[in-house]
Amino acid sequence: MICLSRTNTLFKLFCLLILIIGYYVYRTSKTFKVRDNVSSPVGEAQHLGTNNKRENTTKKPHSHSLRYQESLRHHKLFEQLPLSIQIQQLQLQRHISRECKKLGISPVSSVFDLPALTRSRTFVLPDYQFMFTPLPLCASTTMKSYLLKLVDTKFRTKETRHPHLIIRRYIGSLREIKPQQFTGINEYFRFTIVRNPFSKAVSGYRKKFSQLQSANEYNSGIAFRKILRYHNVTEFDRIVTFHEFVNFLKNHKLDAHFMPQHSILQPCLYQLDYIATFETLHEDFALLKKILGLPNDIKLPASRSDKPARSDASYKSDLDDRDITGFLKKYCTDFQMYGYPFINESLYPFSRFSIKH
Repeated sequence: MICLSRTNTLFKLFCLLILIIGYYVYRTSKTFKVRDNVSSPVGEAQHLGTNNKRENTTKKPHSHSLRYQESLRHHKLFEQLPLSIQIQQLQLQRHISRECKKLGISPVSSVFDLPALTRSRTFVLPDYQFMFTPLPLCASTTMKSYLLKLVDTKFRTKETRHPHLIIRRYIGSLREIKPQQFTGINEYFRFTIVRNPFSKAVSGYRKKFSQLQSANEYNSGIAFRKILRYHNVTEFDRIVTFHEFVNFLKNHKLDAHFMPQHSILQPCLYQLDYIATFETLHEDFALLKKILGLPNDIKLPASRSDKPARSDASYKSDLDDRDITGFLKKYCTDFQMYGYPFINESLYPFSRFSIKH
């Protein structure tokens, strides 16, 4: 009996030893297999991707953010803006970039490759290294008066009544200058001023029709004579209604006063460093003046326009559903690009955007 018990004990020890050796051989072979995989590029990538997954997700930049960092222009002066304004402008630029991708349009490599209309309306000030693209009915008269004061002291002592008639004598545009004149012009700071398209149309209607004083003034301008002929108004016997005015806008090719703002700015071809708004002109200009190093003693000229009797939103009641649909269709891209709802009484339209990754 004693011999039998000893035999059973030895057998158990032998089986345990076999199990230990088998486990050791199994672990050793698995280790060699992993090392062989890691030694190859594919195996190494798989190994790192499995074992360091958590580390990679924390250190790797977000692909969406990285894509915008690669595609969006970032001027050095942009960092001098307050952080809240940087965020607003970045939100707007990202929004415009997404809209341009939907349209399948890529930016040009040089500002001299822009369409002739955009180049002719973009003024260059080499002394301050910036470019400005004024849009009609978007404080363009005010800004052109300021630019004239900036380049010539004789304009600082008196107000210029019609700066648009003389500005090209003193300030060149992208269309007029030669590429070899300014080697670093693509690095100049670029900005513009946009406006709610509906408010812009209302402003044009007030200035060109509802506030006219004489027949000569009423019939000035090719575009406005076309509007008169379109509605069979041949004499100064009545004012074209806002309904008639919008009806013309939605059905005809327009001059620069009333064409969509993006048609002049070409935001998909040409990224601006700062997009100011008519609604926040003085706040925006104070920031631009500071980062561009413009003289403190030259003030932005006061607007000559009187306070209108009607609000912009009230003109909506003059339109029927077909007018509104046609107007929105005509200026759809402006509303989408620059973040304006149809009627916007708020000061800063871009704050409603949120950064989306």
